[in-house]
Amino acid sequence: LKPNMVTSGAKAQVQASPDQVGRLTMMALARHVPVAVPGIFFLSGGLSESQSTDYLRAVNQYDDYPRPWQTSFCFGRALQDSCRSAWLGKEENTSAAQEAFMERVKANGEAALGK
Repeated sequence: LKPNMVTSGAKAQVQASPDQVGRLTMMALARHVPVAVPGIFFLSGGLSESQSTDYLRAVNQYDDYPRPWQTSFCFGRALQDSCRSAWLGKEENTSAAQEAFMERVKANGEAALGK
C-alpha cells in the first residue's frame, strides 16, 4: 500500500508535530488497513527530507496500535534531494553526492526501525 501520512495541509497555520503525525497516521492505518496487507510504504507527498524522516520515525515509534505491517518509505524525496543538490550533474561532485546519499540511507533506515 502506498499512502501519504496524515499531515497538516501545506498552508495550515499550525503544522502537526512528528508525534501528532505518527499518532494520527497509525490511528488511520489501524482503523482501515487489513492485517493481510504486508507493507505500507509512504509517499513523501511534498515533504522535505527531514520531515519525511522525522515523520517515519514517529510512525514507527508509536505503539498504541497493533502493527501487523512493515512501514517504510517509497524512497523518493526522502533519499534524493540532498544527493541531487550535492551532485548537480557534475562528475567531480559524485563523491559528495554518494556521501549525502549514504547519510540519508542511514537516517531513513533508522527511522524505519523507529530509532
